[in-house]
This record gives sequence, C-alpha cells and structure tokens, in this order.
Amino acid sequence: MNASNTIQRIEIVEEWIRKKMPSKIEIDGLVQSTLDAMIESFGSKSIRTILSDKPSLRRRLERRFIRYIGVSPKQMGKVIRFQAALKFMLNQI
Repeated sequence: MNASNTIQRIEIVEEWIRKKMPSKIEIDGLVQSTLDAMIESFGSKSIRTILSDKPSLRRRLERRFIRYIGVSPKQMGKVIRFQAALKFMLNQI
C-alpha cells in the first residue's frame, strides 16, 4: 500500500471494497429509503422517527436490512455516525 496519509489509505480501502462488491445490487425500496434518510441525517435519526408514519414496518425493515446490508438498522446508524465523525475530524486536521 503506497499511501502517504490517512485519507489516501481510506480511499484505497474503499476502492478495494468496491471492486469486491457485485457490479449491480438490487436493494429493496424500504431499505433504500431508510438508508437514504439515515445518511441524510448523518445517522442521527432513529428508526422509530424514520418509520413514524408506518410503525408496523419495523420488524420487516430489520429483517430486510440484515439480508441486504448485512447489519441491523441500529448498527448501520452507528456506522454512519462514526463515518460522519471521522470525515469531520479529517477535515479539521
């Protein structure tokens, strides 16, 4: 790995992950809309808030999230918050 700083290392790892992923991924609409809302709020919105108009979908969302993303919505929120904090810190340096 020929990276001179942390940002380049992150870019190298992200590129490696992208190459390992299938080229076209079909994600369920419920999962995609929830993921979009989580990313838009930098992971600060709770699943309850995101699904406030459809609380009966919570269990279905959790199962689909694990199937399509590989982690629960709560864990994904933590990842998004961590990623946002990391980007903030790297931009402050």
